[in-house]
Amino acid sequence: MKADGFWVFCLLVIWFSLPAVAASAAIPQAALAVASIELDWFDASRQRPVKVTVWYPLGQHCQTKPGQLAAPLCLHPATDLSQTALFSHGAMGAAKGYRWIGQLLAAQGIVTVGLNHYGESWIYGPEHIRHSTVLQFHLRPEDARFVLDQLELRQQDTTTPLFSQPLNWQNLTAVGHSSGAATMLALAGARYELSRAVLYCQTEAAALDRSCGYLPSKTVLAKLQVAAAQDFQDDRVKRVIALDPAMGHLVEATSLARIKTPVLVVGSVQNDFLPYAAHAGFYARQLAQVRSIQLTQGEGHFVYLDSCQHQHQALGVFLCQDRPGVDRQLVQQQLGSPLLQFIAATQPAAG
Repeated sequence: MKADGFWVFCLLVIWFSLPAVAASAAIPQAALAVASIELDWFDASRQRPVKVTVWYPLGQHCQTKPGQLAAPLCLHPATDLSQTALFSHGAMGAAKGYRWIGQLLAAQGIVTVGLNHYGESWIYGPEHIRHSTVLQFHLRPEDARFVLDQLELRQQDTTTPLFSQPLNWQNLTAVGHSSGAATMLALAGARYELSRAVLYCQTEAAALDRSCGYLPSKTVLAKLQVAAAQDFQDDRVKRVIALDPAMGHLVEATSLARIKTPVLVVGSVQNDFLPYAAHAGFYARQLAQVRSIQLTQGEGHFVYLDSCQHQHQALGVFLCQDRPGVDRQLVQQQLGSPLLQFIAATQPAAG
């Protein structure tokens, strides 16, 4: 498969109005063993498959209870049942391309469910990739809400429960990278207008914005605008971690100002794909409850992907190769503690 066809218009992942802080702490030592599983679901109302990847703290001695038709996923006794996490990948990606995030959270007791968006994700097979799906942004938050609904419904079904213990899907950390970050911000209340891309991509400021390489015709944008500008706010989302978020040039600033959900924006300042000022930096300036982490040592847009060896590119930018002096694994290790600290600091008050 051609590289450009694999990663189109990739988009990325910020808390309160405090100065930007350096990501310097290392990931805490993993306390729990982590297992993962891929599940195939189907949204009948939209006639749309939705595959998910689940990372969870692995238990050892769970047993099927009387009346259960199948053994549930066995959770470790130290699993944090009070909270959960949901992850959304960048365009043309897959949840399993971000194992470091799922493993980081699950090792600390947080069950994490990764979305795989049909039409974009290679997890469904190359024959199912449709580049035009990138422009149908509304499908992404709809996927997220469908999966959350399914997780809650499965929890109520005592005959076929998914997990060995009930989890709180009303206290959710929404994590995303690039367009996945925009997806999670939409769940927090951000609203997007694709038609804004036309004027933006004609400006001098957009000269280095590679996302403009995927700009469709004005006619296509006009047809998609109504669906893309919908309100997808979901009260189950209690905090958002946006890794180098995309679509800063398409979001309504007024919608960001109204978001009361705490957001952690992590952005690559010397960005090789999405100019920081127009995307991650813009979110950091406009959000009401935001903390910002700036990566300033040459880290690019794809430093948030797992380390990899292939030669795929997105509009001339290698997905696996970082700039000289950038250690991708070290960057991700250094981000671990700030991400976990943000989650801990934004938990609801006891009682």
